[in-house]
Amino acid sequence: WIIGTDLHAEGGGAGGSGWNQLTASQNLVVWESSDLVNWSDQRIVFAGFDKAGCVWAPEAIYNDATGEYYVYWAARDQTDNNTPDWALRMYLTKTRDFVNFTKPEIWTTLNPKGDGQGGRNIIDSTIAKEGDTYYRFSTSDWDTVVDTAPSLDGPWTQKIAPGQAAAAGLRARMEGLTVYQLPDGRWSVMGDEFNYYGHIADTLSSLKFRQLSGGTGTDQVSFDQSFRHGSVLRLSKAEEARLLAKYGDQPVEPEQPQQGPIAEYTFENGSLADTVGDADLTASGTAAIANDAEKGSALKLTGAANGFASFPTGFFDRRDTMTVSMDVKSERSSGNFFTFTFGQNQDRYSFLRVRGTEARNAITKGSWQAESAVSGQISQGDWHRYDLVYEGKTMRMYIDGVKVSENNALNASVSELGSNLAGYLGRSFYSGDPAFQGWFDNVRVYNRALSSVEILQNA
Repeated sequence: WIIGTDLHAEGGGAGGSGWNQLTASQNLVVWESSDLVNWSDQRIVFAGFDKAGCVWAPEAIYNDATGEYYVYWAARDQTDNNTPDWALRMYLTKTRDFVNFTKPEIWTTLNPKGDGQGGRNIIDSTIAKEGDTYYRFSTSDWDTVVDTAPSLDGPWTQKIAPGQAAAAGLRARMEGLTVYQLPDGRWSVMGDEFNYYGHIADTLSSLKFRQLSGGTGTDQVSFDQSFRHGSVLRLSKAEEARLLAKYGDQPVEPEQPQQGPIAEYTFENGSLADTVGDADLTASGTAAIANDAEKGSALKLTGAANGFASFPTGFFDRRDTMTVSMDVKSERSSGNFFTFTFGQNQDRYSFLRVRGTEARNAITKGSWQAESAVSGQISQGDWHRYDLVYEGKTMRMYIDGVKVSENNALNASVSELGSNLAGYLGRSFYSGDPAFQGWFDNVRVYNRALSSVEILQNA
């Protein structure tokens, strides 16, 4: 089975934004399969809680002693709204078939009903068993909480209280935890703070964890794509073979480096066509070819909303080594915006911003807080040539043929941004950002890192 929430949660803030925790998701969604390949259509199952404010993050574990699945999920109680009892709690219901469920009961709370004291939320529980002991990991207002019990029916004893996670070696702020045993017997604890972070424990009983770093090598972890609130299953060889036969990626032939650009846009004759390949740009809104006094035919963006040009989806996928070259004249001297960008969303992207007297190019797989960048100074309002060289975890910026900045410790490579990447001239991945206002000419993409000599010659 796969279980989830119906996640009807829009409307908690202005304009339909935010999370509605008062009258939102009240159902579970169930899919069934006998081979992990062929799945039923989704089925909506009422969780049995008429006044549930939000039935979120459900998980299940099989109880050998009773032959039931224990299904647990986080919810608020609408009847507690505007009282000190208004808190997220973990509820438990039981089923043998994921069709009929027992009446929900409060399973975990840090805000006991009726004590009038208020208290903390608790959500996102996950359970693992080591030996004869069950370990329940939960999140309380971002703090990890760990309880243990000799059976799923308790009694549960708190071992790591709110505020104690860091002392146990866990990342201080996490939700959406998943815990599973590795083939070598150690335990992995994954937690979500906009992306998953990994931890290792030799045993759960020690309650001592070691956070893993990003990258590759011993005791390190990284992921090609962004994912959150997941679970890990151990597959048999037969299951693995069936899944790979159905969904496995076909080998991708590596692209051979080319001397010249793999895409080029000169904007001559009013065209957004790729003059060396088939990666034509697509104009949106007010984006149009116009005549510039210095450059002649060039791409003009007025700064109007939705005025930008798009690269074909996936064009920048896996381009860990490349050079992006373009002439840009910016007419914006302030504000947050993207001049050029490619990426997945507002968590994973790379972008160039030409603003006033500064040019900045950055990459991140952890939103704006984790950007790695290079930057340089320019004369405001003039045309300048920008060469952006990506080479694994190294980024270099050249302005008018001269290297102005280099960063050899990026927190992400292009392939770590994911697949089916979007690419834009003039558009940001942040919906609140204004569109770029200015000009582009001679945009070129190379599938190799150009040398300093080549870049100077091109400039």
